[in-house]
Amino acid sequence: MTAIHSIYKNHQLPVLLIMAVLVYAFLLALSWMVNMTLLPLAVLLIIPVAYFGLKSLNKPLLWLFLIIGGSYAGNTLHLFEGFTVPISLFQLFFLSGLFLLVLNRIYTGQFNFRLSGLELELSLFSALMFLSIIYSPEPDDALLFAVRTVVTALLLYFILNVVEHKNELPVILAFVTVLGLGMAIFSIRDGLMNPEAAILSAVSGGAKLFSRASTTQTDPNVFATYFFLPIAFSSCIIVSKVKMSYRIVCAIFLVILVAGIASTFSRSSWVSVILMLVLIALIYRQVKLFVWLGIFGVLALILLPDLRITALNIIQRFTDIFAGSTDDSSRIRVVQMYAAVQMFIDTNMIGVGLRGYAVSILDFYSYQELIGIVLPHNVTYTILAELGLIGIMLFLFIIYRLTRDSYLNIRYASDELSRVVATSLFVSLMAFFMFFQFIGGGLPDNNVWLIIGLVYATKHTLLSRAQDA
Repeated sequence: MTAIHSIYKNHQLPVLLIMAVLVYAFLLALSWMVNMTLLPLAVLLIIPVAYFGLKSLNKPLLWLFLIIGGSYAGNTLHLFEGFTVPISLFQLFFLSGLFLLVLNRIYTGQFNFRLSGLELELSLFSALMFLSIIYSPEPDDALLFAVRTVVTALLLYFILNVVEHKNELPVILAFVTVLGLGMAIFSIRDGLMNPEAAILSAVSGGAKLFSRASTTQTDPNVFATYFFLPIAFSSCIIVSKVKMSYRIVCAIFLVILVAGIASTFSRSSWVSVILMLVLIALIYRQVKLFVWLGIFGVLALILLPDLRITALNIIQRFTDIFAGSTDDSSRIRVVQMYAAVQMFIDTNMIGVGLRGYAVSILDFYSYQELIGIVLPHNVTYTILAELGLIGIMLFLFIIYRLTRDSYLNIRYASDELSRVVATSLFVSLMAFFMFFQFIGGGLPDNNVWLIIGLVYATKHTLLSRAQDA
């Protein structure tokens, strides 16, 4: 006799139902009192998530899909929002995934963890970040930033240790592409297909933008980076030698994804995507294809007046990023670069300390001169100013190692699909490197470490296959 039959026979079911209703009513009241409206929903999700977690004990890779979904959810949902540090879905799934990975190793008795080969460089850079907190003008913010960066970097090792076979990587990239496609559709609806916003942007001549979509992020620029890997994967499929049906589907996806990133009006992301497409054209030797796409794009602009207005708006924002005079945000980047060099020199190449840039820049320029923009807009000069000569040397060496290893994966690839995966990850990583030359942050970015983790998982699977052969 099963436990359920026993409960039913002993007339315990009504009592259990009443208790469940009372507990849930208590949770509703508690959520109202502490302003945690999603608490009852979170409790309802405990059972399916727990079941999924048990399944993940045998195959931790399954949890990676939840982590990716949480990362792409961005700022749409935070748990415990009243707390000092709100917990996002990504953080919840990621920390749970690390715990499940440890349980999996205990359960299977296998305590060997794969390493990337970057441990020394990453350890030295992390140690320098924590050391610089001592003389940072913002020690609390610096400590939080350093911890976030180190914890997020563990995503590299989670991915490296849950991906076992090269056939799993195309599935992961396809999943990311589908997520990006869904976000692009919402982005187009909120941006390019928003008549009121389009009219206001057109009337202002592109000087003001009223339709910058940022569906899951407060910053449209950061939101635009969510399309890098989907665009790269779709583009590589199109120019590869895989089945024609896959190439046609990805061509449709690519049109939607490009429209999605256009609706963000993020000039930094456009520059990065152009770099991606140029690299793909060079790697696959498909320059003619991209020339034809450019010709079709020009014809579309000639035949569609509404598209022409949007395109002019986009072109204006694109050229402003290099002009340095027609746009305040473009001009301030030049000022911030000069300030970073001055900080580097004035501190005898030691740096002002982690997260100290925003405070130290006011020693060189007034708040009015900076039009209120004190946060740095370039990861390279930020590290130069905050972590000094040692920091910038470590950072550039890490970038070199990442670039080299991701590019070598393309050479290691022995089949077409592996080459698509390796190329997609390489060009996406290059796009992120370019992007964060125009936007601040980058070190604790979820998607950057997701791609780095996939790069080294690809390297492991390709080298393992080569050794087996």
